[in-house]
Amino acid sequence: MSRRTLGRWWGWLKDAVALHGFHLRSLAPWLGRAGPGLALWSAALGRAPLSAWMASLDRLGVSVP
Repeated sequence: MSRRTLGRWWGWLKDAVALHGFHLRSLAPWLGRAGPGLALWSAALGRAPLSAWMASLDRLGVSVP
């Protein structure tokens, strides 16, 4: 994966963090202890890979990359 791709995805995650945070916290209540914004993703990615979280969001009908 190129740096450009990673940068683009990270930018997209930053823009969508409020919506994703709402849904991720419904799936994993322990994320409620994580701070807002990127702290949420840091906590989530410490427990499962991005692909697993994106698949969970997709199953909920949330737009993912």
